Order: sequence, then structure tokens, then C-alpha cells
Amino acid sequence: MNNEKLHITRLSKELVDKVKHISKRISTYKQGDFLFREGENQNYIYLIEQGDVSLIKKGINNIVEIVHQNEGDLVGVDFIFNNTESGYSAVANEKTLLHQVLIDDFKVFLKENNNLSLELIQYLSSLIKQIENYSKNSIRC
Repeated sequence: MNNEKLHITRLSKELVDKVKHISKRISTYKQGDFLFREGENQNYIYLIEQGDVSLIKKGINNIVEIVHQNEGDLVGVDFIFNNTESGYSAVANEKTLLHQVLIDDFKVFLKENNNLSLELIQYLSSLIKQIENYSKNSIRC
């Protein structure tokens, strides 16, 4: 089995700074606090300023981490393209500072800054690969 660790593509400073600029609120989460829970609908995506977050999913017998994200990562970015309930939860692993961005504001931002859309697609692609790699390596026979 291939247990190689994949890494999420880093976002450029330009994109991170622009996301911070459109943020409506900065929030601090304590270790164990949920940003959102599996099954909830979301209005926000989050940019991690400091700290780290795990994306977790309920398994058959336990909860499993599917992705670990840290400073400069976008949490919930898939909600931009998906208006359904969240398929996972996000929980702070330590004291974490987050910029909250309304999804509708982020969509407007992407339309106005379409030169950054390719970067976001690359970021999403690397996130999906990490999730797929986790799923492939976590199958128990």
C-alpha cells in the first residue's frame, strides 16, 4: 500500500491577502471547537490565519480525519460549487484564528478576479487528491 503523504498546493500570498480583504469576520476557535458539522448547510468558507483544522468524517465505527489543513488553507472551499449539506465536519486542533468569508462574496470575488480562478482550481485539485489518497489508504480488508 502506498502511504506517501500528499500535500495541498499552497495558495499565493496575493490570493490569501485578497481573501482576507473580503472577509466579514475574524473568529478564534479553541481546540475541539467545530467550524461546522457534517450534514449542515454552509454560508461561509474559512481562511486559516493561524492554527490548524481537521476535516473529519463519521466512519462505521469511529471518526476519521480525511484532511489536515493549516495556515493559508481554505476550509470548506468546495461549498462554493456545492449547495448541498456538508459531507464532513471541520474541527480546530488547537487555538485557531480564521477569516470567515460569505460564499456569495467569494463568488463575486472570483468573477472579478478570474485570473485567480486557475490557482483556486489547482488548490481544489490537490485537496481532492489528498482526500482520495486518504480514502484509498484507509480501506481495511
